[in-house]
Amino acid sequence: MASDTKTLSPSAFIKHPDILVSLGVVGVVSDGAGVCGYFVLTWGYDLEWNGRDAWLTEMYLDEASRGRRVGAKVLEAVEAMARAHDARALHLMVRHENEAAIRLYERAGFAAHGGDWGALVTLQLGHRY
Repeated sequence: MASDTKTLSPSAFIKHPDILVSLGVVGVVSDGAGVCGYFVLTWGYDLEWNGRDAWLTEMYLDEASRGRRVGAKVLEAVEAMARAHDARALHLMVRHENEAAIRLYERAGFAAHGGDWGALVTLQLGHRY
């Protein structure tokens, strides 16, 4: 696997089939040497967000890709996809014990509701109405 993450760009390493766009996006993550992960982004609708919201329901990276900012690049791409599809918020859930993932999400701007990272966490994508 490539060790230089500077060569990774969200548009270059994430592909998704157009057929799923109405429900969400299944993305394959590649580091140039091969597939190293995937994600699933789905759409919802919520009056609290005055329209469409998005859920990052799955994100997986193989061991060799962790700690190399690949996860941060995937989150940037997922956020861009959510914004491009007019989502007002991006939600995810994470387990308490997954400290590395919690740090990744915190750095990306996600906030835990009530400070509880074992619950719903959200990244607000725009102004709340």
